Amino acid sequence: MRPGRSLLSAFGAAGLALAMWTLAPDGALADRGAQPTFRGGGGDVAAGLYEEALEKIADARYRKAIKLLKKASRRDSGNPDILNMLAFSERKLGNLKAAFSYYGRALELRPTFPEAREYLGEAHIDAALRQLALLRSYGEDGKQAHASLLDALKRAAAGGDADATGQPRSW
Repeated sequence: MRPGRSLLSAFGAAGLALAMWTLAPDGALADRGAQPTFRGGGGDVAAGLYEEALEKIADARYRKAIKLLKKASRRDSGNPDILNMLAFSERKLGNLKAAFSYYGRALELRPTFPEAREYLGEAHIDAALRQLALLRSYGEDGKQAHASLLDALKRAAAGGDADATGQPRSW
C-alpha cells in the first residue's frame, strides 16, 4: 500500500482503528509530541547525519534517509537510535523483514526503548494488515480466515493489551 492511502478503503474500520495513529497524512513520521532522540557516541558527524535523515523522514524520503542512517551507523556502530530509525524507514518502504531485524537489534542494545517498542508494534500491525489483504485476494477460499483475523484485530483494538486478569493477550 502506498503511504497516505486510506486504510479505511483498504482494510475497513478495523484497519483504520489500528493504524490511524501509525501514519501521518503523507505516511511520514507522525507527530506524537516528541521527536526521536539521539544518544550517540559517533561525534558530530554521526549526529549530523542522523538529524539530516530525520528531515528526510519528515518529507517521506525514506530511501535517502536509509542511506544517511547507514553512513551514521558506520561512524557510530551499534547505536540503537540509528537502528530504530533505519527500521522505521525500512518499514515505511514496506521492507518488514529488514525493519524487524533493525528493531530487534535496537532493542537488544536498549531494552527499555519506548519509541522502538511502539514502532515494532506498528510493524506488526502492518504485517497483520498485509495478511488481511492477502486473505481477501484468495476470494471465497480466504473469506473465513479473513473474517477471523479481522475480528481478532477489532477485539485487540477495542480491548487493549491485557485480558481480564491483566495477563497479556494471546490470539
